[in-house]
Amino acid sequence: MSLIPGSPRYDANEEKYVIDDLAIQDSMVLAIENEMKNVYKTLNGVNLPAVGEEDRRMLFSAIARGILKYLDDHAGELIKDLTIDHAGGTTTEHTVDGLDLDIEVKNL
Repeated sequence: MSLIPGSPRYDANEEKYVIDDLAIQDSMVLAIENEMKNVYKTLNGVNLPAVGEEDRRMLFSAIARGILKYLDDHAGELIKDLTIDHAGGTTTEHTVDGLDLDIEVKNL
């Protein structure tokens, strides 16, 4: 599974980019949006208003894209060494030369 930020998609019918449910399915934007709804309801006792949804999704998409691009650009710096404790009681240390996080951030 790739890590997907959730980006605007081009809608040929409307002839413009949109951030609709299809554009954010199974993405970081959807996870952020769902958590925003949970936090808002917890703090305010009511559901997050629909007003402003497009602007929130644009913000969440920019944040998700920036985070995932940064992680992808710096993947080699995230994990340098890895220690594995095996079930048999042995421990093996490894140096990580390369790391692929399977991040997919498409250009707009």
